[in-house]
Amino acid sequence: MSILHTPIPSPIKGHIGEHNLAKEIVSLKDLDAELWFGVDFLPNVRDLDIILFHKKAGLYLLEVKALELKAIAHFDLINFILVPKTKRAHPQEQIRVAQIQLKSYIESWAKIAKKRADVPFMQTSIVWPLISRGEWNARFTDPQMRKLSESMLFQGDLRTSRNLVDALQKLWTSPLGPVPPKDCRGEHPGIQNLRESIKTSEYKAEFTQVEKTEYSRLVTQSNDYASKYPAGPKYNVVFEGKPGTGKTTALREIALAHSSAGGSVLHICFNKTLAADQVREYQFLNKSDYGFIDVRDEWKFYQSIQPSVTLKDKDNLIQLLRTAWNERDISEKIFYDTIIVDEAQDCSENIFQALQLVCRPNASWFIAYGFGQEIDNLSADGSAAAPWLNEWLTIAEKQTLRRSFRNSTRAFLISQVFWEKYPNLESAETWIRDKIENQNKSSDLLELDLGLTTTKNDFKIASLGLDYKQSIKNLLLENIEETRKADKGRDILLVVAFPRQNAKENEFSSYYDVLAVANEISHETGIEVFDLIPEDNRRKVTKLESIRIAHYLIVRGLSASNVILFDFDTLQDWCESDLKKKRPPFRNLGNIALSRSKASTVIAVKSTYNSTAIDFVQKLLNYVRVALPK
Repeated sequence: MSILHTPIPSPIKGHIGEHNLAKEIVSLKDLDAELWFGVDFLPNVRDLDIILFHKKAGLYLLEVKALELKAIAHFDLINFILVPKTKRAHPQEQIRVAQIQLKSYIESWAKIAKKRADVPFMQTSIVWPLISRGEWNARFTDPQMRKLSESMLFQGDLRTSRNLVDALQKLWTSPLGPVPPKDCRGEHPGIQNLRESIKTSEYKAEFTQVEKTEYSRLVTQSNDYASKYPAGPKYNVVFEGKPGTGKTTALREIALAHSSAGGSVLHICFNKTLAADQVREYQFLNKSDYGFIDVRDEWKFYQSIQPSVTLKDKDNLIQLLRTAWNERDISEKIFYDTIIVDEAQDCSENIFQALQLVCRPNASWFIAYGFGQEIDNLSADGSAAAPWLNEWLTIAEKQTLRRSFRNSTRAFLISQVFWEKYPNLESAETWIRDKIENQNKSSDLLELDLGLTTTKNDFKIASLGLDYKQSIKNLLLENIEETRKADKGRDILLVVAFPRQNAKENEFSSYYDVLAVANEISHETGIEVFDLIPEDNRRKVTKLESIRIAHYLIVRGLSASNVILFDFDTLQDWCESDLKKKRPPFRNLGNIALSRSKASTVIAVKSTYNSTAIDFVQKLLNYVRVALPK
């Protein structure tokens, strides 16, 4: 009897063939195989219809095409066209890409799990359960196609266990991909790594109704951009805008559209936490059966080319990557049709040079650039330091995004004026008054939506009592209740100063108190806590309806229903305490932190605080309350 690691796929529209074939394979007596169906839950791995392991026949990744022969208008080594003239991604390319991605995934998993990096050899094939081999060969008589048919499975190969095992064993002499090495069919450590790394109990993405609603929110502007730049032509487009103006959403909608059209998309995020957020959203939103989307943070991208590189290799990184890429067999390479780069203002020259290796010559580039949000890789004048990016910006089509889709108008104004005018209060008030009075008079000004939420709780400064931990707990419980009312994801992001090695400096961070209180609330309520401070946790794919803890340097790109900022009063001292380390400008970090919420921002301060920044924000908040129309 075969072992099923996943359920048989549901018989939903578009997947009836996979459902029927899975039932047929499971019903085969004495097959004694291990089976995984519909593996669509692994980060950065294209959907796999079937993974099959048989100790005598080996390990196979199978792409299922449940089509009748008459539905195929044309098929050759490159093209796959359905009746009447619908071009589809070639199944040979689909399964090849999935094979490369799964191999990379297992290697990365082994590193995190501290296992040996053993990866099993994976045979690939295409299954045509509704077509007989004889029908196929009668239709496709070209010798190339006859040879290809020896590498695929057909209707007759699925009738009995013996038929299927014999057919799989024949693929070892007529493989779809590289010739298999000797002695790699049976049980070995690589197979165990495969089993452990794709356990559905740990990696299956399950989405709550709140998540489904939140990820499905329509942003008309972003959909318009996806329609404006359909897959096919070559584009160079930069999206510029303040935090919350929809840069990431526009990039994501374009990626989804290009993937659905059969394209291969690479989405690069500068930091790990933003990349993990995007992975989860794509898991829910990407329904394409044809193209695929890979999401990589900076070093995950480098390691997809050369797994051994680390920060120590920064100075000669590109040379190492080029050597590794040039030595890789063509069957192990993935080339991308669409390149997407988020938070490009901090990207180094290394990222763009490495992207040149993996993009097709006619690839489209879509890049988001956020002025005032730079925190790393700053040039002397504060602009982007990457020469490639600066040159590319001169030829790119520019799309400037002005309307805030994330924050309330009050929070949006305060975060922007903080970046532009801090600490000059008089100038800041003039700036705010000008934006409100002249918002419709010039296309160069921010487009404010005065109808956005502006409640008494959308932005506030909360003073914590002498019993610091109890005050934190009270504030958290209050915000948990408010997230339910806001219904914008029902998640809370807690931002703290990074706890450093120096014990005295740790006095400026609330991290350990905040973490302890969050875990206590989690124990009492069942709400999950994701601590993103430890380096190893930042690639975790988190959930909505949770509490996340992060520090100021890693929150850019993230958003949450309710955001609570701790240690804001000590942040400026940290930014300016060591000029040799070129720490980020305080105004930039403040701008980023103050613009993360979708419903409510709270600055939590100790009752004994002494901070110019807090006083500045408090006076601004008082001014905006009066200045905004009721």
